[in-house]
Amino acid sequence: MHIMTQCQFNRLEAIVAEIVPNLLEAPTDEPIGLMSGRAGHALAVWYARHFNSDLVDENQFSEMLSELQGAVPYVSKDHRFSRGLPGVAWLFELLLWEQDDPYLAEFNQNVDRILLNLLQVESWQGEIELMEGLSGLAPYAARRLKQANQTAVYKEIIRHFSDLAVWIFPDQCTWPNPPNSPYNMKSQPEEPEHNLGLAHGVPAVLAALIAPTQHKDLSSVAKPLLQGGANWLAAQRQDSDELECHYGYLAGEPSHSRLGWCYGDASNALILARAGAVLNDKALIQAARTVALHAASRSPEAGLVRDGGLCHGSAGLSLIFSLLHTLLGDPELQNAAEFWLEDTIKRYENHGLNGFDAYRYEPENGKPYFVADTGFLAGYAGVALALMAATEQSPDWGDCLLLL
Repeated sequence: MHIMTQCQFNRLEAIVAEIVPNLLEAPTDEPIGLMSGRAGHALAVWYARHFNSDLVDENQFSEMLSELQGAVPYVSKDHRFSRGLPGVAWLFELLLWEQDDPYLAEFNQNVDRILLNLLQVESWQGEIELMEGLSGLAPYAARRLKQANQTAVYKEIIRHFSDLAVWIFPDQCTWPNPPNSPYNMKSQPEEPEHNLGLAHGVPAVLAALIAPTQHKDLSSVAKPLLQGGANWLAAQRQDSDELECHYGYLAGEPSHSRLGWCYGDASNALILARAGAVLNDKALIQAARTVALHAASRSPEAGLVRDGGLCHGSAGLSLIFSLLHTLLGDPELQNAAEFWLEDTIKRYENHGLNGFDAYRYEPENGKPYFVADTGFLAGYAGVALALMAATEQSPDWGDCLLLL
């Protein structure tokens, strides 16, 4: 385990200290959602309070939480994890569990009813992925499972995953994206697309199945799906010598993919390692190790890493490689975590907070540009959380990205 020096800690603290006021003072008319709105800001500020209470104005933070709670009715019909009710409810579950007062299981009972009403249909017709789909209900359901032993929401999620599973072989299954999904990469797919990214594809389904696989009342259905899906994901590895990575973006479509949380080898290695640990499957763990060690050797240029955010930037990679090291133990993975942490810090030391601006493309012409972003997934809030996690503050919030 890397031991952080006081000098390193001070550098991280200085960055967090500059980020926090930007989150507290962000315009109140910003979206409420977790991934890019006020809920994501509140998550980072909550952890900053524990990191160093002097960094947070308590009155401003209380106003932020009151604002969020008051806005919940306005997102109650938005069932997208990234922008709507499930993400905000997940945040309140985390806050309720970590507060000093006793946990209030009944606080989110109405959310349970709303999600059950959504899920209790004969067949799921929507997305399966994390940001807007079925997998995106799992972080909230996992919190309710762990904190209130509430199984009803997860039972429905698993039922739909079971119905949607396509068994390729007796020991391998997968989940195609819907034909009209905005996350399909082919304009006119001739066959169903099987997305290989944690943000929008099969790895999200597998991550969503890990928590119920460990629950006595849910494992009988969840465990075979997790085993079959993890076997399938391990079998999708491509020639890493030719394409410089083990995973492309779509099954059956070899390609050079970026390193990130959203897509690529680092996050897929973590999902395989987590599944292998839960299933006690040595072959999956070895597959994870092979993918992870190769990913750890890739440079920023080879990994197409151009910004600092959690989604596909250096801060996210630092967190993922640290989690991989915890699971697999290889020193190369800790070295990679430290490399990406230092990369993140240097972005700030060279450019200030602008070093954490998000890298994007103009939709009209594909021209790249950088833009200031205070959000959780692509901006300053997520960077602050990753930096605080590097100081051994528990990254329990990582379950909302299906990393824990």
